[in-house]
Amino acid sequence: MSDENVRLLVVDDDPMQLELVQRALGYEGFVVETASSLASAVVALERFRPQIVLVDVNIPGMSRVDLRGFVESGSRSARVLLFSASDTGQLRRLATEVGAHGWLSKSDELSVLATRLRGVAPGETTELRSS
Repeated sequence: MSDENVRLLVVDDDPMQLELVQRALGYEGFVVETASSLASAVVALERFRPQIVLVDVNIPGMSRVDLRGFVESGSRSARVLLFSASDTGQLRRLATEVGAHGWLSKSDELSVLATRLRGVAPGETTELRSS
């Protein structure tokens, strides 16, 4: 699958983070849509039909129950990955707890992030983990 065909939804409450990721990954060839809340992300899932969803785990007002529900609904059509600068051990445990396909660290360089995302294709069984 070429990058030009990969639709990526990034969910984060930080507008600067959204713009940075959208520009960088767009430059890398991904088709990127953004959402600043879980509510807007649910709408984007239906309208944009992303193949990969990166969701920040520190959105204000979002509980683990909310995150688990979003991961479950998004996982029907996309690979849902947690995306955070949190401690990697905590992020790994949370990804397992909510049923995410994996996780990536915001502290990774965006070129590294793009490379890791290229390895994620819907239907694959391997989980993506930040190293």
